[in-house]
Amino acid sequence: MSLEIKVMRVDKGDCMWLRYGGETKTNIIIDSGTAGTSNEFKNIIDSVEQLNEVVDLLILTHIDGDHINGFNKYIEKNDCEIIKEVWFHGKGAKAYLSSGAHSPRSAPLLLDKMKDKKIEITEVYKHDKYIINNAEFYLLTPTKEAVVKVGEVIDKVYKPHVGEIHNQDLDYIYEKDNYEKDTSDTNAASISFLFTYNDKCIAFLGDAHAEDIIDDDNEILTKAHIDFVKLPHHGSPYNVSEELIKFLGCSKFIISTKQTVEKKTIARIVHAVDKCTIYCNYAWFSRNSYFTNNDKEKYIKTGKLIMKELIRDEFWKIGDEND
Repeated sequence: MSLEIKVMRVDKGDCMWLRYGGETKTNIIIDSGTAGTSNEFKNIIDSVEQLNEVVDLLILTHIDGDHINGFNKYIEKNDCEIIKEVWFHGKGAKAYLSSGAHSPRSAPLLLDKMKDKKIEITEVYKHDKYIINNAEFYLLTPTKEAVVKVGEVIDKVYKPHVGEIHNQDLDYIYEKDNYEKDTSDTNAASISFLFTYNDKCIAFLGDAHAEDIIDDDNEILTKAHIDFVKLPHHGSPYNVSEELIKFLGCSKFIISTKQTVEKKTIARIVHAVDKCTIYCNYAWFSRNSYFTNNDKEKYIKTGKLIMKELIRDEFWKIGDEND
């Protein structure tokens, strides 16, 4: 009974391969990255094919290009028979006309392509529960209202992520911090879920809003012992609040991005938990002056904050002592 994760290097996008099971293995792909990194998605498919297995489920968390365009490029040249089911919300996306980098204009085209290939498409919503090869998938987001809104309104202008100077201490940044929540409608419609298998629980949070995940009345979520959290929206400070970190009660986090993560996010994490480990598919944190000398003395050298780069193209075996 094994559980492995491979976090692909897809620039600023998301693409993860989840493989688990005993004699019968199940392959789940979560998002497909950007068009420019589509080979990473194709490499997963090729590997699954070489194992004489199938992709049991492809989860496209939402319609932003850095999550769907790897698959969008792949589907143009392949029959996709190896992919048995896709979770995707693409209806109504024709309302979007923006040509920006995160424009969802390709979503309706992708939906049509999947229908042409006769791929099974499932729409999933908050509180839905699925069992796949003894693993439980429990949906945290989105609500139907959030998905409908995405399909009805014209794409809003995205709030730019302003560059941040990283030469200030984590403690100073935390003292000056003022959390602003994400206002993107497409992110509000992102799929996020709890994955539970073999006594391990992982929260895959897509690009969901922190406020939509936090739910004190959700008995399944509040009672869950979460071992790992894939942080929403590539670790954006607009999606990762201190309240969210405390609510989830976890100390091990995954960030998928090539872009340097705003230091506000790290400051919130180290002040929300006593000790934490952050796993990254790129070593953006090793760039010059990201951590100050004070940061290194107080957090890095004491083990309160451990930053780990995941080895490229290697599965990460969940449950190993070196998690």
